[in-house]
Amino acid sequence: MLLPAVGRAQIEIPSLFEYVVAPEDLPDLESRTNYIMENFWSPMDFKNTQYVDQQALNHAFSVYAESMPYASWGKVKSSVQNLVNNLKGNPGLSYQFTRAAEESLYGPRADFWVDEIYLSFVNNMLADKKIAESKKERYRKQKALLQATEAGSKLPEIGYIPLSDTHVLKPEKGVTVIGFLTAENPDNDFVKLQLDINGTINDMLEDGQLALFLVYDKELDKEQLKDFKKGWNVGFAREREKKLDLRTDPSFYILDKDFKILKKNLAVDQVAEYLRSTDSTIKNTSKKR
Repeated sequence: MLLPAVGRAQIEIPSLFEYVVAPEDLPDLESRTNYIMENFWSPMDFKNTQYVDQQALNHAFSVYAESMPYASWGKVKSSVQNLVNNLKGNPGLSYQFTRAAEESLYGPRADFWVDEIYLSFVNNMLADKKIAESKKERYRKQKALLQATEAGSKLPEIGYIPLSDTHVLKPEKGVTVIGFLTAENPDNDFVKLQLDINGTINDMLEDGQLALFLVYDKELDKEQLKDFKKGWNVGFAREREKKLDLRTDPSFYILDKDFKILKKNLAVDQVAEYLRSTDSTIKNTSKKR
């Protein structure tokens, strides 16, 4: 297995074991990835292994995780539960697998995020009393933020302060879209342009079916506030990182009429795609109220 190294030759790291390959006679992608979910870790001797090379494990876990989006959700959950069961009572591997899961399912380099699956590894690691508290601290914080912002939860209080004559952050009819931005991000102008030209977002704003808030990490000056379109609510909240799961910059949340979280950590195009897919439902629901 070769891993890229910036500015120098590739680094060769032995594979943890020979990766499982699905039989060719399985009829479709789901059945093949289900097979991988069921059998991927079978070559590993969990009982007699305390530690492994972390980079090799990260790679193995990334290969394992690649099949998750295509396998049945039931197979994914049962596979992960079996894996976690094999890790119980093994503090070294429990910690290492949590780090590998963080890399593939939670962190900035992950191809996709699966919070429920990631928390299975975090919970197992946090429950192991033989793992030092200093190693657990980051994961406790991650768990708290994930649980506070899971789908269906009300948005935590973040100490939002409106700027200019914009509205306070409160439930609105239809849906509320909140963009969390850092004031120093050089991409902010492009993000505002994306919002300005997006037909779905603008149509819903004009119809009163959507409220848009842009929440910065610090107060903006009067000159900066001139750049925002009428109808956009702008403010800041210095405590937001302590209360929210913000894994992208910007990070957009979508809330329902009761301020419960529908989606989080989206880009502008993902927000528009979600709104398009639910637009008729939102409008019909609003008409019934």
